[in-house]
Amino acid sequence: MSQSTRLTVQEYAQNIGKSKQSVYNRIKRGTLPTTTIDKQVYIEVDEIDNLVNQSVNQPMNNPIESIESPVELKEIKSFKKENKKLKKIIDSKDIEIRDLLERIITLEKQQKNEIIKQQDLKHQELKMYMEFIQKQSENLLPPQTTATKEDKHINNYDDIIDADIEKKKKKKNKSKK
Repeated sequence: MSQSTRLTVQEYAQNIGKSKQSVYNRIKRGTLPTTTIDKQVYIEVDEIDNLVNQSVNQPMNNPIESIESPVELKEIKSFKKENKKLKKIIDSKDIEIRDLLERIITLEKQQKNEIIKQQDLKHQELKMYMEFIQKQSENLLPPQTTATKEDKHINNYDDIIDADIEKKKKKKNKSKK
């Protein structure tokens, strides 16, 4: 069994490189064994604790090693495990989001191409309809006749009738003579 040493709160704090308040907080949580003699609080430290406390004063890469309570270590390990799970979930969600964004971009391109095709079809339909209307309007107009030298002065239907009557009269007069 290892030998036990008593240190004051100040001595223990200096030994582990922490503040007195930090040591008092550990005492309050029950993570440090203490003894009170004549109203003075002493921390019971065995040789193993001394070795651990000395190693705590040296710089470490892993902050978990500086925590003395097994309960705290267990909680931290649990948090680390949960953190890894959450990171995996986040990574999978990131992949899902990236895939969805790529799908959205693809669908937008397809939709844009479809709109362009529809616009082209509408344009072609309109062009064909305009050509059809133009042909129909050409068919509805009466054919144009070429006027003789005598008929060039005729401008409307009444003039045509009047001119026709005049011709007949001239023929009759010629035949009487």
